[in-house]
Amino acid sequence: MTSLCTNCARFRIGRDISTQILTILCWAGFLSNNQLKTLPQGIIKLQRLTRLELNNNRLTELPATLLQLPGLKRLGLANNELCTLPDGLEKLKKLETLGLNGNRLTALSPSILQCAKLKRLSLNDNLLSDLPALGKLLWLEELEIKGNPLPEELLQATELDMAILLAMLK
Repeated sequence: MTSLCTNCARFRIGRDISTQILTILCWAGFLSNNQLKTLPQGIIKLQRLTRLELNNNRLTELPATLLQLPGLKRLGLANNELCTLPDGLEKLKKLETLGLNGNRLTALSPSILQCAKLKRLSLNDNLLSDLPALGKLLWLEELEIKGNPLPEELLQATELDMAILLAMLK
């Protein structure tokens, strides 16, 4: 389905879109590549949404309404203009994959440590100079941190072994 969203750059999302259409667009990945600065208001109605791809837009902040989608397992926010993440990420209790590559993040909210089911966290190409104790995320299997001004030993550890890296981040 992701190949569909790369072909829809000319498709523009309106703010008054119906819930049924919005559900289909979210499911198919059509909210990526749309130069979105804000999210359609109806997104809060999608309580059973498990996957939301908002990659390659112009989001500068993560709307609090996303934290009210408890079923999200996958959230793609790569290549936006995010500088911070809101507190309250722990509300996404089922979140397994969080893609934040290519933003302007300088720090991670400590609430990310409460995302107990998080397996994949992509943070490449941000402005992170420090990381919270991500080793506390017991299910974390993949952590991408290249392209950040982090200490060299952390960047080298990512190439060695995930267990070593997570031990360093406890």
